[in-house]
Amino acid sequence: MNWARYTLLLWTMLTCSHAAIAEKTKANPTAPVPQGTPGEWVTPEDYPIPALRLQMTGTSRFVLAVDANGKATRCEITESSGFDILDEAACKVLMARASFLPALDSAGKAEAASYRNRIRWMIPGGMPAIGENWMVVSLSVDQKGHATSCKMVVKMPAAAKTAEGKPCGYGMAVPPDVGLAVRGDYPGISAEIELHQADIFTPDLREQIRAPRAGYQQRALNVYRFTVGKDGKMQACSYIEQRGEAQFLADYCGQARSLAFDPPLSAFDKDGIATGWHILTAVLKSAP
Repeated sequence: MNWARYTLLLWTMLTCSHAAIAEKTKANPTAPVPQGTPGEWVTPEDYPIPALRLQMTGTSRFVLAVDANGKATRCEITESSGFDILDEAACKVLMARASFLPALDSAGKAEAASYRNRIRWMIPGGMPAIGENWMVVSLSVDQKGHATSCKMVVKMPAAAKTAEGKPCGYGMAVPPDVGLAVRGDYPGISAEIELHQADIFTPDLREQIRAPRAGYQQRALNVYRFTVGKDGKMQACSYIEQRGEAQFLADYCGQARSLAFDPPLSAFDKDGIATGWHILTAVLKSAP
């Protein structure tokens, strides 16, 4: 299993994902002709990780402007999937990968034209239970809020395993407004930022994740408390703490109601109830 698929599985706790281009342009001798298979332009690893986590699905219909050299020069969403994050991912991947034999005019000369199609974002199958996990995403963010580098480390405390840091890839794009919010008034050219996301059932580990770190400024902290029965289903959930940037506000309790959890056996009390915490933090390295 390659790294991109492995990190995707750990972040979303889904067994698989699928993003496929589901239709082809009708035969037209003057239209741009895709080189290769359009269905291979978008891969499962291109499904935005936050969209997978929140189970966003839909169809992004698009039109590509294709120049006389067969290069895509512009992407426009003609019918939204209903989710900007999916539509933006569609255009980003298409502009990077789509290539064509150019359209021909009546004289057989290459000319600019357009290509229309759609990407259907689907999440098939069930979702395995979520065990105790902790992901750290390390970013370098420039003065415009763009991430210039990105690396993930995934920790599974109950299994005593750590997946060493690797580049984040297409699936972990950070919107510039989020980058700017975490940078704040940081004076340096490149800001070093860490995003931590965890589902934790061990109080000591919860405190470790929440604790201030020397040399870092906490820019956001969101903590949710939930309980899980022996059947793995969430029983109760509440938002118990929020600090810092509003960009990180989220309805985790509503989003996680349909998920299944697998707490460590030591987390269950005598009544068969385990208490867990979902934690999201953003920290900024203090000194330039």
